[in-house]
Amino acid sequence: MLIAETDRIVRWAIAETLKHAGFATVEVCTAAEALAVLDGPAPVEILITGCRIVGDGVGLTQVVHRRWPSVGIIVTSAIGRHHRYDLPPGTRLLSKPYSFSDVIREVEAGLASVRGRHSACGDDHDPQPDLMTAVGTFPRSTNGALA
Repeated sequence: MLIAETDRIVRWAIAETLKHAGFATVEVCTAAEALAVLDGPAPVEILITGCRIVGDGVGLTQVVHRRWPSVGIIVTSAIGRHHRYDLPPGTRLLSKPYSFSDVIREVEAGLASVRGRHSACGDDHDPQPDLMTAVGTFPRSTNGALA
């Protein structure tokens, strides 16, 4: 599980909840860090991100959906389910406040969906376009690095 959350306490609580349930986690606090993990060698089945993480959580979901369609996405939000986000199809929305059991339930449902897509397609190929194309929408500092 890749947890991309700016709030250190929320990130830690989600990670600890998932670890106690037997899931391995990687924790990052920006969209750029999440993309670096996804671009790395370790496979990621689920991304859990906040809408307003540094680097745009909603933008991150769009990039992940396009570049890694086999990765399930769970978005946490304090605004609630009634708010309309520009989220990719199949994205799960977890409204705050949520309980530890809500986190586990969403992850398990997301995994079932991801694994169902894998078996339905019979294909684990993840297209990976040029990194600059994928991250072009994220804020940049004055030296061109991702902010």
